[in-house]
Amino acid sequence: MTTGTAGQLPGHEQYEKVRKALQGANRSQIDKALEQLVKTCQTATRPDVAAEKVKIDDDQLSFWLNDVLRLLFDWENALTRDLALKASEAISAHLSQTTYLESAAWPALRQQISTTYSNLLEQARGRNDPEWHRKWEVMVRILDKEICQGAAIINAYLAIVESGFRSAELQVREQSFDCWKVLTFIFAKYSQINSPKRVKLICIPLKSSKSKTEMIARRKFEIWWFMVNQLGEELEKFADAVFEPFIYFCFGPSFKTPLCYYFDDSYQEYGTPGKFFDSIKQLSAIALIHMLGPADKVTESLLQQSNGCAASFNLLIPLKPIPARLVSEKLKLLFNSCLECTVLLAQMKDKPYLELN
Repeated sequence: MTTGTAGQLPGHEQYEKVRKALQGANRSQIDKALEQLVKTCQTATRPDVAAEKVKIDDDQLSFWLNDVLRLLFDWENALTRDLALKASEAISAHLSQTTYLESAAWPALRQQISTTYSNLLEQARGRNDPEWHRKWEVMVRILDKEICQGAAIINAYLAIVESGFRSAELQVREQSFDCWKVLTFIFAKYSQINSPKRVKLICIPLKSSKSKTEMIARRKFEIWWFMVNQLGEELEKFADAVFEPFIYFCFGPSFKTPLCYYFDDSYQEYGTPGKFFDSIKQLSAIALIHMLGPADKVTESLLQQSNGCAASFNLLIPLKPIPARLVSEKLKLLFNSCLECTVLLAQMKDKPYLELN
């Protein structure tokens, strides 16, 4: 295993090889040098996030954000694009532990990422590049707090992912929600998750009525749940904007009396993801249980698959239930949700229904 020393990122010994290959426009040499760069970066020891950030020189920053990043859009060679993407993803954690945002070279590189690369990303979407979303995530992670500052940068990247939400291709829409998760995490990282403006933005695609695939529904749930946990005591301030829509996502439809979905087939088309997809049923039940008061044993049972193995849910469990004032304010909604949840639990044939209830 290798690791970058203070002031040096992993793979620094490969920089000149990559640059010489690029200057010579030798395709095989470019790919060979990139393969070695990827191998070095992927096997490097991940940095200690608690450690003090280190300073890197402008040349290293320029190598990654200019020489390597532009290869993500080398339309002539798919292998080159793939290797450049893998290298960029591998270096991301190491770059985040440096003070690159304070570098003298950063303003010019930021401008390049926010204009030139955003335009190329739009082209990638238009070309049906299957990895456009991973490239979007790389760029946004590099921009980091800059994505929260100034309308020009965030608007350029929002336009790309919003066009993905409108795509007729379900896979592209799924990928767009992967991007949305990254954006939401950055807002939380810089304490903007509780900004009414940011909350409104994040919720727009989450409130869309269609979740045609289980993957889209899972992504939506993950973002909703992340917001609920991040807001914590402030959740009551967003009772109507976040809490109520999330509950309806799990146990809706919102405009019908409880349980009607199960007894009148005419309501089937209105069922929300929590009633369509088995994995969302489990997640919804766990979420409600923990919002009202954590119950670890019940959660453990719900997270077991029928074969006894743990389900592949990466579910963040809150440290405490939702604020009492929010319970009081939304008591009827929560009561109805408990009724709905009881039915959902009964539908889980592989679960100990009586014990869970």
